[in-house]
Amino acid sequence: MTLSLETVHCLPWRNLEAVRWKNGGGTTREVACDASASEPGWRLSIADLDRAGPFSSFSGWQRCFGVLGRHPVTLAFGDREVGLSLAESVVFSGGEPVDCRLPEGPSLALNLMFDPARWDGSMKPCHWDDVVCPKGCEAAWFVLAACPTQPSQGGCTWMAGDTLVLKSHPARRNERCFDASAPTFLADTSVAGFLIAIYPAQLSSKERK
Repeated sequence: MTLSLETVHCLPWRNLEAVRWKNGGGTTREVACDASASEPGWRLSIADLDRAGPFSSFSGWQRCFGVLGRHPVTLAFGDREVGLSLAESVVFSGGEPVDCRLPEGPSLALNLMFDPARWDGSMKPCHWDDVVCPKGCEAAWFVLAACPTQPSQGGCTWMAGDTLVLKSHPARRNERCFDASAPTFLADTSVAGFLIAIYPAQLSSKERK
């Protein structure tokens, strides 16, 4: 589906409520969450990485992690380290022990977590001019990274972590957080971010093309 600024909703990072991590080591802001069942099957959130420390465990879930902030992030697993710079991502098991390190200071990170028995998800670094709403997805978003601090039509400053809702999951919408207009700087097609999509687990790769 081809997109334009007139067909998307905006979800500013500043409008999202900050809550403590499950292990108490940091804060996170929920962008969207599956509410179609008694037990949610996926969640998209943005984490404030203010200090180094372990991540919470989400055993049985798959986790996509991407860097939104300008400072790099190093993830230390038991047998390896993964260094990530702005707009880079990695996928790993939610139950795998991982320690977060911030070699150059605090940063901002994007997390997509899902139960692979029910859902599948993707996190793709891209620029706004490359964004197309993925075929067959249940929901999709474009989350800004390295956003220039340029005012929108309403005079607000948009920043890394602000989200464009490309397709909203029918079971849950953060309408109270929506902004009426898209950031005007997205006319600059060089703006970078992550294209996020969530799919039913039974959907084949052919049905997504």
